[in-house]
Amino acid sequence: MGKNTDQAEIDNVRKLYLQNPCLLQVFDKLVMKYFSAKKCKEDIVRYILRRTFKVMRSSIMKREKVCSKKASLLLCKRYFQNNLDEIQQSGVDVQNDEEILELFMPYRKNSKNKTMNTSFVLEIFSSDDFCKEYQEFLDEFKGILVADNNKKRDKLIIFLMECIKKNALSKIGAYNRLPWLDVWIDDTRNIAESLMPNKKTMGTYKKVKN
Repeated sequence: MGKNTDQAEIDNVRKLYLQNPCLLQVFDKLVMKYFSAKKCKEDIVRYILRRTFKVMRSSIMKREKVCSKKASLLLCKRYFQNNLDEIQQSGVDVQNDEEILELFMPYRKNSKNKTMNTSFVLEIFSSDDFCKEYQEFLDEFKGILVADNNKKRDKLIIFLMECIKKNALSKIGAYNRLPWLDVWIDDTRNIAESLMPNKKTMGTYKKVKN
């Protein structure tokens, strides 16, 4: 299913499986799964920033020959330097690596930002160093999206084959690692571009449906 998929197109594709009840069930369940799936803006921003940090962290690990945790710490100290100066005055030990990671990285217990929300995005993009490296990330982002989606597609094919082999088609409804639709990929690329400070700033997260 692509960006302009409509019911007529789905019906035409469905006809290809009418002579194979098993594949027809698989097709119908996938269609239902995609129609019920959605990507909100916060989901997409979370994906973009996770991939950004993963690429940047990997780069530091190779360049500095350090572990993943140490690379994350170096990213924090580089991109949140202004914040480090401020929080030091509030009593936070900026020499304590665990405390710095806990404070700045999302999803941690004592994190300033419990998720990669608007506040976190505005905070990280206030770093000139981050913006410069993020622009470099954007140059290769399309390839990253394609590679990620190809992996999802390959895993889905293996999963579907196992479901068919074990006569467990009911499991398809619980599968959550679907390859992204074209519209999701387009939205992701547009949102990634819009996050740069010289682009439109983030607004209220809106639901993006297939």
